[in-house]
Amino acid sequence: MGLDFLKRTAAPKSYSSTVELVEFWRLKATTAHKGQPFNVLEDLKNAALDAVWVSIIGEEPGTLRYEKRKLEHELKGQQFDDPAPPGSFMKEQVEYIVDTIMDASATPFPAWAVKLEVLKPRFHRFRKVVTREMSRAMKKALTRYEGLDVDSLGKDSIDTCAMDLVLRKQALQAKKVGVEPSDPAKDVAMLDELFVLLIGGHDSTANTLAWFIKFMGAFPQAQTELRAALSSAFGPGIPTLSQILEADIPYLDAACEEALRLSGTSNGVLRSPLQDTTILGYPVPKGSIIYMNIHVNHSSVLADESQRTETGKAARQKKDDGFKTPAGRDLGTYEPRRWLVRDETGKEKFNPNALPQLAFGAGVRMCFGRRLAVMQFRIAVTLLILSFEFQEVPEGMQSMACIERLFRTPQQPYTKLRVL
Repeated sequence: MGLDFLKRTAAPKSYSSTVELVEFWRLKATTAHKGQPFNVLEDLKNAALDAVWVSIIGEEPGTLRYEKRKLEHELKGQQFDDPAPPGSFMKEQVEYIVDTIMDASATPFPAWAVKLEVLKPRFHRFRKVVTREMSRAMKKALTRYEGLDVDSLGKDSIDTCAMDLVLRKQALQAKKVGVEPSDPAKDVAMLDELFVLLIGGHDSTANTLAWFIKFMGAFPQAQTELRAALSSAFGPGIPTLSQILEADIPYLDAACEEALRLSGTSNGVLRSPLQDTTILGYPVPKGSIIYMNIHVNHSSVLADESQRTETGKAARQKKDDGFKTPAGRDLGTYEPRRWLVRDETGKEKFNPNALPQLAFGAGVRMCFGRRLAVMQFRIAVTLLILSFEFQEVPEGMQSMACIERLFRTPQQPYTKLRVL
């Protein structure tokens, strides 16, 4: 997930997917809904699935385009008989497995619930569809490497997606030792890893964008300031992909970081100690499950500093306690300026360390797709804010309550658009 790789492969696909979303919402705002509020979550999931699928697998799922054509036919009173695209089948499997995980985790015996689920016909259908679609995409990708020599296989410029990167390196290794590469379509672990990337990559991004849109309607001053910062940087019209990727806009970075903090889309991480230990003076036996909350929307409870380990104290001294600074005030509100500081010349800069932030985890277990997610979010925020004004919705749709699923989902993901 290097930046050069992402800019060459994933960025153009994320940009085009967001452009399709903008066109779809313009159609909705001017015809289907005509200024009335509507639910944005499914559209965001479709757009995110399109972007992530093509970035990871290298194929166009066409989910959002299919929905746009469907709406256009409905508006004309025409029958719509187009076959569902591949993205629709995979989206159904994603929703099934997410629901299964949540249902199992809510039972007294999650492990047994999972064992029972895998015996059901629905699970076998899920496995069949996922294996079929992933295997087909892999076999198609492998044909691009047949006949290539070692020098050609060593060039990452031929990669078109994340799967290409993995398959090319496998083919290169096999070519170097003079053996036939193994069939990746039969590698269940690889198939599952790719599917997990699809789940995490599209569902988390869609939910975070849904929260961001709610924040824009609820905090119009921040929306106005963000749009002003973007307009000042890019001028009139919609910026190109290269302009977005190369721009240094502190307020944009701050707006994205604040959305990640307040949305709490992934609101916690789990860790298990490999040996008996203590945390802030409390004994934690080996093998315990430790839940770490990363949804920072209010001031934290003060810990007993004397109970911190020496390494913990040293780490804490490297950074200021953001909760005791202006950045730590009113944590329940959306305020991007908490992430901005002035340098010695008085120029405004983005400070990523203003508050503790673990939206993507940390260390060797940090989210593999972090750079991809941040890049997609930045592109989407820029294009959406310059294309629409997100207006306040009626009182009955303003709730910030959430639904706790695999990711934290807004209970009322509504917006009211004004096309700019």
